[in-house]
Amino acid sequence: MSHPKVSVVVPTYNVESWLDDCLLSLRAQTYTNLEILVVNDGSTDASPERARHHAELDDRIRVIDQANAGLGGARNTGIDHVSGALLTFLDSDDFVTTDFVEKLVAAQCSTGADVVSCRHAKVSEDALFLSNQAYPRFTDEQFRSLSSYAKILGSYTTSVAWGRLFRTEFIVDSDVRFPPRIPHEDLFFTYKMVRSAAHEEIDDTLYFWRQRDGSLSRSVRKDHLDVPWQLRDDTSEFLGSQQADQHEYVLAARRNLLILNHIWDRAAETGGSLYADFLESIGANRQGVSEDLHLAATQLSSLCGRSASTVVNNWTRRLAKHGISVGKR
Repeated sequence: MSHPKVSVVVPTYNVESWLDDCLLSLRAQTYTNLEILVVNDGSTDASPERARHHAELDDRIRVIDQANAGLGGARNTGIDHVSGALLTFLDSDDFVTTDFVEKLVAAQCSTGADVVSCRHAKVSEDALFLSNQAYPRFTDEQFRSLSSYAKILGSYTTSVAWGRLFRTEFIVDSDVRFPPRIPHEDLFFTYKMVRSAAHEEIDDTLYFWRQRDGSLSRSVRKDHLDVPWQLRDDTSEFLGSQQADQHEYVLAARRNLLILNHIWDRAAETGGSLYADFLESIGANRQGVSEDLHLAATQLSSLCGRSASTVVNNWTRRLAKHGISVGKR
């Protein structure tokens, strides 16, 4: 096996309690040809000092300081500064197994894949095991025949950017980047990268995703309310530029509705003016929601199988209560 340099981009913002776990897991990698780019995204706690402490102990670590630009902006900065032939992302409150890089590189070198993905597990804030990555267990032949890209686009499997190894040139040449200051930024990035990629998946749990009460993935703020509409517009523009097939629009519609309902649940839990604003945003985007519902209700079953499509009935009933029915595209 060859030993190409691997760049690890670690976007960092106010994670002083967890950054040591993250960087120690990288410093302990069995694969040693690394550069570790810690992008300090305007932290106001001791995160930069912790990162520089590790950099003093390990010359593979470099700290890049910038004004706060959000997780997507910090990752983009990392992309702009990497020198490795291969690239992976690690969120600064997460950590990985000691053979994380070694196993991903081995798979990439043996297959020549543009993207290699591993499995992940959820751990508590105190790093206690919670659960392994869930995979859909639909038995329909249509679903089993879907490509990994189709499952990511349709949000049947996760769209996270971390836990994957990319050929750096593949990302750079694509001109695909993360949207700055938009929550759930991975949804705007990963499906685009996998669409035209040679994608290899390995059956190893190598990445540990920490579940923090205050983390971006577990909270909802006012800027989350626009994500369903921003994602829908961005995807429509991208698929149009790629002259995508109809089935891609159907899968995107399924994902759009899934994200809409996810944020709906979180907004309902929060209540108050935020929930009222969310319901108002649904009304303002009634036409797009209706079109997505039409695609999912009329075409998803034949594309993915009946068992992979039953959730559409729940969405239809929920939206009907707010005066939105199946429209046309």
